Amino acid sequence: MKGTISDAIKNAKNLQLFDIDQQQIGGTIPDAFYETPSLNNIDLDNSQLGGTLSGPGIAKLQNLVFFSASGNPFAQQPLPWQFGTLKALRFLGLSDASLVGTVPPYFRQLTEMRALDLRNNNLSGSIDFISDYASLETI
Repeated sequence: MKGTISDAIKNAKNLQLFDIDQQQIGGTIPDAFYETPSLNNIDLDNSQLGGTLSGPGIAKLQNLVFFSASGNPFAQQPLPWQFGTLKALRFLGLSDASLVGTVPPYFRQLTEMRALDLRNNNLSGSIDFISDYASLETI
């Protein structure tokens, strides 16, 4: 599949799964993407997406359980703190995503986390926040 993620996605009010893993999508993640609050599973791995992940929109996805956007040529950016507000999040995959800086304190709130993949980024600091992840199976 080739193309970009259209702003029309905001009209898919009942969309729960969005999987474009290994597709030649390119472009950026539009703000309209975060207007689909029923999304609970997002897989954007290796889809040639650029731009950034940050923005207030991420926090709107309160039903999100699985999010992975590994292997995309994003612009260098800090790990978005908004992911730390998603209390239902169980899997976060952001390896090879051009992340820099430290893991935001909000990540302590992700107590349902089962798997966290932040490999091959330029993150620094302590990972003591994982002591709050009673269900963590993979890091």
